[in-house]
Amino acid sequence: MAQLTDLSDLIYDNQPGPFVQTYLECLIEGYSLKFPMDTNKDALETAWTSIITKLESDFDEDFIPSVSKKWARLLSQVKGNIDSTTPKEFYKLLTGEDYLTPRGDKKADRSYYSRNMDPLKAPKDGGVSDSYYKQKEIEATTPLPIKEILKRKKAAFKDKDADLFLIYHLSIVRHQKTPKVPLSSLPETILQRWEEIVLKEYSKPLSDEFGAALASKWYYYVNQKGIPNTLKGIQNILFALMIDSNNIDNTSSQQSISKEIKKSGGFFSGLFGKK
Repeated sequence: MAQLTDLSDLIYDNQPGPFVQTYLECLIEGYSLKFPMDTNKDALETAWTSIITKLESDFDEDFIPSVSKKWARLLSQVKGNIDSTTPKEFYKLLTGEDYLTPRGDKKADRSYYSRNMDPLKAPKDGGVSDSYYKQKEIEATTPLPIKEILKRKKAAFKDKDADLFLIYHLSIVRHQKTPKVPLSSLPETILQRWEEIVLKEYSKPLSDEFGAALASKWYYYVNQKGIPNTLKGIQNILFALMIDSNNIDNTSSQQSISKEIKKSGGFFSGLFGKK
C-alpha cells in the first residue's frame, strides 16, 4: 500500500518514474492529493513545484521537469473528462496493468474529484497518515550530541533492549555519520553481521536472546524499507523504528533527562533533547 512517506523518499532519491506511479496509487487509494491538469508546460511545472515542495524540500533540479513531462504525456493520452476513474486510467497507461486495490484499503473519495479537479483546491491534510506527521516532528527536533547517544546505546546494550539499542545505534546518522549495519536481507547474514559489529565495539559477544531480537528487528525493517545503502535509507529505518516502538515513553523516562523533558513527557523530546 502506497503512503505519503514513500513519495518523500522517491523525491529525495530522484526517481521521477516511480514517484508518478506511487502518486497515482495514493490518489487511487483515497489520499486527497492535488491533480495537476494544465497542459501548459510552465503552469504544469508550477503546479508540481507546489506539490513536491510540500512533500520534500531536498530534490534534484531536474526532478520537477521530469515529473511534469511524464504527467503531460499521460494527460495527452486521456480521452474525455477528468473524473474519479482518471487516476486508474493514468496508472494503466503508465504501467500497462490495471490497478488492483489491496484488501482493506479505502476507496477514492469521489467528492474530491467532483470539484473540477482544481489542483489548488485539494485539501492539504486529508489522507495523511499519523506516521507522516510523526516523521516531520522528528525531523524538526535537534538530535542528541553523539557522546550522549553512545552513552545511551551502551546502556541499552547492557539492558538487552533491542529497540533502544537500534535507535541509538542508528541515531548518529542525524549527524551525517554512517553507522555500521548489516547490508543484507538474509536472517543468517544479518545475525552474523550484528555479532561482528557488537564484538568490535564492546569486545563482548551477543547473547542468543539479544542477538535474535536484533536480527529479527533488522530483518523486518530491511524488508519494509529496503537495504539501507545511503544515509537517507538508514534514516528511514531509524524514524520508522522510533514511530513503531511502543515502549519509548517508558524507557525514555529512565534515561538521564532534564526536569523540563520529564515534565513534558514527550517521546521525541525525551529521545533527542528539547529544541
